[in-house]
Formats: sequence, structure tokens, C-alpha cells
Amino acid sequence: KGQDDAASRRKQCEARERDNDHLSDLLAKRLQSIEVRQAGLDEAAFAARLDRREAELADAELATAMLEEERGAEEERRRQTLAAQRADEEFVRALLAEERRGRAGAPPGAEEGA
Repeated sequence: KGQDDAASRRKQCEARERDNDHLSDLLAKRLQSIEVRQAGLDEAAFAARLDRREAELADAELATAMLEEERGAEEERRRQTLAAQRADEEFVRALLAEERRGRAGAPPGAEEGA
């Protein structure tokens, strides 16, 4: 009977160890699942932040490029306006010079009849 009790206790002890091992395995798997999920969330959050930063950077670069293009276009418009003003001034000077030459070479009183 003593051997039966010892064998019974051994079997119970082995069963508890198996149950404990099984519970340990379940807990380990659960913790691993939580860690994996948390890591996935962390990765997703990091990727979202990274995507947001990349989008902000791309927007800033686009805005800078558009501003530079607009400044270049404005500078070109100023150059064209200045060139047109200079051309107009030259034309007026040429007309005045032509008119002076015409008066200088015309007989007296020729302007009055014109």
C-alpha cells in the first residue's frame, strides 16, 4: 500500500507539473501575442508618424518650389515691363529727335501750314 501511495503521489506530481508546464506555455504564448501585437501597433504608429513627416516634408518642398517658380515668374514680368518701358522711352526719344531734325531742316513757317 505504501508503494501505491508513493506511485499515486508521483503521478499527481507529474500531472501537476504537466498542467503547470501547459499553463506556462499558455502564458508564454499569451505574452508573446501581446508583445507581437504591441510591436505591430508600435510599428504602425511609427510608420504613420514617418508617413506624416514624409508628407509634411514633401508638402514643404512643393510649396518652396512653387514659391521659387512664382518669384521667378514675377522677376521675369518685372524685366519685361522694364524692357517695354525702356523701349517706349527710346521710341519717344527717337520721335522727338526726328521732329527736331524735321523742324531744323524745314523752311521758316512750314510748320504753321502743316
